Amino acid sequence: MLVDRAARIRYYDADGEVAFESSERADGETPNRDPPECEWMEPEGRHAVENIDSVAYHAVRVECKG
Repeated sequence: MLVDRAARIRYYDADGEVAFESSERADGETPNRDPPECEWMEPEGRHAVENIDSVAYHAVRVECKG
């Protein structure tokens, strides 16, 4: 996954339950990723991500299935 604009997010699992929520920073700011952050992740099941911040969230995720 490549994140080049971070934001506070709420992550829901396949059952619609909140599995993760980003915490708010003490200064209220959401940092830019400079350079962008890249992370290897295993494929995941169905999920949804909700932007709960006042700034845009931009990420790209590609799943390679064998």
